[in-house]
Amino acid sequence: NDVSRELGSALGIAVLGSVINGIYRNNVATDLDGQVPEETVELAQEGIGVVAATVPSLPADVGPAVFESASVAFVDAMNSGFWLSAAIMAAGIVVAARYLPDVARTAQVERVADVTDRPGHPLGSSRDRVDVTA
Repeated sequence: NDVSRELGSALGIAVLGSVINGIYRNNVATDLDGQVPEETVELAQEGIGVVAATVPSLPADVGPAVFESASVAFVDAMNSGFWLSAAIMAAGIVVAARYLPDVARTAQVERVADVTDRPGHPLGSSRDRVDVTA
């Protein structure tokens, strides 16, 4: 159980990070293409942190536009990532609500019945109690 949870978390972070990175890089390239030199576009595609660190070294007419474009692209990519996460979580909730409760309750009732049907059990026979699966 722990391995599956940890593997799912690691894969989820990797996939979600890749999606967010792809959206960011695409948005920056689309927004800056033709407005600034190609080297600057490639620099901006590296990440918002790289842009923030290099804006002071860019020409005065290019730096603010690159920073603004990178900021908008970053926020848009993060929003898309959050919506994707919410959709995946909602799908997980639907699957769990549909399949988990019936299986868990049935298995639990069967285990309780096996234990309490033994002669001399202090709770008496499961046949004496109300059926919780109905």
